Amino acid sequence: MLWMKKFLLSFAMIFWIVLAFANFPVYGQDVSEKNIRIGLFFDKTAKESYTIRSSSGFNILVKQNNENGEFKVIAEIDFTELEVALQNGKVIFLKSGNPISNLSLEISPEKPVYISSKSGIIFFEGKQYRGNIGLFPDLSKKGMTAINELNIEEYLYGVIPLEMAPSWPMEALKAQAVAARTFAVYNLNKWAKYGFDLTANSSDQVYGGYDCESPRTNQAVELTRGEIIYYKDKPVLAFFHSNSGGFTEDFKDWYTQELPYLKSKKDLFSEEVADVWEKHFSFEELGNYLKTMGFDPGDITDFIISERSSTGRVKKVIIKGTKGEKSFSSNEIRNLLSLKSTLFEVNKNITTERQIYAITGNGIFSLNGFDASDKVYIESKNGKNSLSDLLNIYIMGKDTINKLQAASGIKIIGRGWGHGIGMSQWGARVMAEKGYNYKDILSFYYTGVTIGR
Repeated sequence: MLWMKKFLLSFAMIFWIVLAFANFPVYGQDVSEKNIRIGLFFDKTAKESYTIRSSSGFNILVKQNNENGEFKVIAEIDFTELEVALQNGKVIFLKSGNPISNLSLEISPEKPVYISSKSGIIFFEGKQYRGNIGLFPDLSKKGMTAINELNIEEYLYGVIPLEMAPSWPMEALKAQAVAARTFAVYNLNKWAKYGFDLTANSSDQVYGGYDCESPRTNQAVELTRGEIIYYKDKPVLAFFHSNSGGFTEDFKDWYTQELPYLKSKKDLFSEEVADVWEKHFSFEELGNYLKTMGFDPGDITDFIISERSSTGRVKKVIIKGTKGEKSFSSNEIRNLLSLKSTLFEVNKNITTERQIYAITGNGIFSLNGFDASDKVYIESKNGKNSLSDLLNIYIMGKDTINKLQAASGIKIIGRGWGHGIGMSQWGARVMAEKGYNYKDILSFYYTGVTIGR
């Protein structure tokens, strides 16, 4: 389910936190009439031409030079399908491959050309959007950056159903709407270098445009219209995730800066529906994964959790091999192994190449392929040793000596889904089902905040 897919935190996101607060609205300012610019195609995805459609024809617009950024219609086109292309620094409009006469406009990052549908909904590259499509040369000047500029509330119509199932309780949907609105407001101008505010992908918030809208999530947006989360009269960095696994994470455990409203706490609501998951990897598989990152460990001999956060999430892992060892951050190992979260334990498996048996007072049992977590021991006059602690183990039979191959892989057992910072979406659902309203939910997951317009 797409709303379950959570974006991963990366250290490249640190600069969000030091954005100039001068651009932020303060408590009491209405953000519901603000426009937001969403990057659809840019940088490596920018194209030289795009296809647009409208059942009612198009308006070609430019922005007025005023504080409100109002649009002015400079041309109208009655065709229902067009191609727009970049040619010598100008945007041209083509019908059936032929340029439309007297319609060639110079464009730049400072002066984009905008296209809107006369009916209000425009088809752009196969998807439908509200608002306007803006075009200007990308940084390479070989293609055009394409943005969707629209009212922030209409933007949320295309976000909330991809972040939370529309069938969920209304109070949970309202909490999600306020968190997503706050996230957007906090990050205005995040991608100013490319000429827009937010991307449409999981680097920010997944945005699907008009195609993904749902009546219930639209209602949640409207019932909270203009409301955002404030800490000391300024918008918060409103992180959210799928399921905390029972503990929300403290922001300071991941970044050098402390954010007082993103504190760790016991989350019994998420614990009720915590997703418990497992993944198994042979050491041969791990070695192949590491080689894709440019590190050849040789034969892997160990997988060690070397550091955890205050809530028990893995912060650092050391992988040892016959050619050396390497330390990995939580995000690196999570991305490498496609783990749902970093709240996990590791069991080291022991497998054998042959069928080997041990005889005890209770009978005969096979050692083939047992899990080290089963706590099987060998006892000698020098003491008792767990098989999982021994690298080279041999069992002597009547006629042969067989090596018991140890530590051949790992089993990762985890809880939750996502980074654990801020609001747990599944926790919000449980709270709503128990009768809490959206402000209760937000006040639980964001410490010491106020919610208002």
